[in-house]
Amino acid sequence: MEEVMDKAVKAVREASRREFEEYIKHQEKENEKTRALLRELFGETQVNAARTSIARLESRAHDLQVDNVLVQRLQTENTSMVANLSAVQARCSSLEAERDRAVTEFDSIRAKVAGLMSFVRPATLRIRSASPSPRLGSCDRPPHKRRRSRSASRS
Repeated sequence: MEEVMDKAVKAVREASRREFEEYIKHQEKENEKTRALLRELFGETQVNAARTSIARLESRAHDLQVDNVLVQRLQTENTSMVANLSAVQARCSSLEAERDRAVTEFDSIRAKVAGLMSFVRPATLRIRSASPSPRLGSCDRPPHKRRRSRSASRS
């Protein structure tokens, strides 16, 4: 009977050992499945993060293209404005020179008229100034006032 008991104990031990080995194998398979699932989830997370980064970078690239178009348009406008400014400055200088010549001519004519007026008798002047007729140099516009030259203030 002892032999039967020993055989029974051995059989139970063998069965327990096999059951334990199967349990370990099953756990290893489950662990491998879990690891595979985690790898897949991690991969999906990385893919989603990469997609988000791609979308952000594409949006930034589009914004930069829009900014580049705006910069080019502004540069074109600036070039045009610089050219217009140069033309206006040249025209202004030309007009200032023309005004200076006109003022010089006006001063010369006024000096000549003053010189001619010195030959007229004082009595004639009083009569003329009292008359309602227009005086020499008066027109339908007020007398010319000499303005200061702008070119002197630019230095």
